[in-house]
Amino acid sequence: MKILSLLSEAVITEAEKRIDPCSKLGEGKEFCKKLNGILSFGRGGTGSQLLKKKAIELFTQLRQGDYISMGQKVVLEPGNPLFDERLKKLKKLMYILWEHSSCSAIIKSIKNDIEVVGSKGLQMIVDDAEQYSLLNRLDTHSTNQAYILTKAALEEQAKGKTLFYKIDTYDNDQIIEDMLEYLNLPNALESLDDLITRLLQDTENQKIMIDALEYSRTRGQEVENEGAEALRNAGYEVINFSGDFGFVDYFGIDLVAIDDEGAHPVQVSSQMKSNPKLFQFSAPDCKCFAMYKSPSGFTKYEPLA
Repeated sequence: MKILSLLSEAVITEAEKRIDPCSKLGEGKEFCKKLNGILSFGRGGTGSQLLKKKAIELFTQLRQGDYISMGQKVVLEPGNPLFDERLKKLKKLMYILWEHSSCSAIIKSIKNDIEVVGSKGLQMIVDDAEQYSLLNRLDTHSTNQAYILTKAALEEQAKGKTLFYKIDTYDNDQIIEDMLEYLNLPNALESLDDLITRLLQDTENQKIMIDALEYSRTRGQEVENEGAEALRNAGYEVINFSGDFGFVDYFGIDLVAIDDEGAHPVQVSSQMKSNPKLFQFSAPDCKCFAMYKSPSGFTKYEPLA
C-alpha cells in the first residue's frame, strides 16, 4: 500500500469519548479490557487470531441461527420492503459504475448477486417496530463480545471450576487459553444464548450493551460523513452507499467518489486497515481507494500496483 495525500479539510480536533462496557464491571474489569484488545486486533499472544475468529464465528451463529437471545429475525427476500430498499441501492451502485465506465469486475459481481441475493435466506434481526436492530452488529462488535464473554467467565468461575480462576490476574496467554477452552465446549452456543438473553432482559446490562452498539454505529456514520465531506472539498462528486445491513457491504464500499477519471469505490474507517476488502477489485478500470481518519484529517491510500 502507498500513502497518498492528506485531506486536511476534515481535521477533527475534539476529544472522542468512547463507551467501554468493560469499565462498568467490578471483578473482571481488567480481564475484559485485555480480552477486548485481543478480539479487536487479533494480537496479544499465541492464539489471538484463532480466538478472534472463534468469537466472530460463534456470535455469527447466534445472530443467524435458531437462537432466541437476539430477538425476532426476518428473512430478506423479494417483496419485503427491507429487502427491496437494499436491492435498489445495490442496483444504483451498479448503474453509477456502468455510467462512468468503471469497475467492470464489480459490475459483473453485482449482476450475479442480484440474481441470487433473494434466495440466500439472509436473516436480519429486527426490533419491535420490525426495523433494523443494533443487535445485528454484535458479531463484529469486539467491545460487547468482550463484555459478554467476561460475564460468561465470571459465571464459570462462580461454579467453582478451574476455568477463569482469579481472572483479573490473567495475562493475555491465560485469557486466550481459557477462553478458547470455554468457546470450544459442546454447549458453548446454548450457554451464550441463555446469557445474552438474561443480559438483555436486565435493564442495566441492556443499556450498557445497546449504548456501546449505538456509539459505534454513530461514530462510524460520523467518520464516513466527514470523509465524504473531505472528498467533496478535494473536488470529487460523492455518493454515499453506507447503511445498516446493506447488500453493498459485501463489496466493502462506503462511498463512490467521481472525478474526470471515473467512479472510484471508497472505504472510510477510523483507522488504517491492512487489506480493505474492496482492494480485491482494484484494476486499470477500477481505481478504488480507502481513507482513514488521522489527527490531521484523512489519509487516503490505495493498493500497490
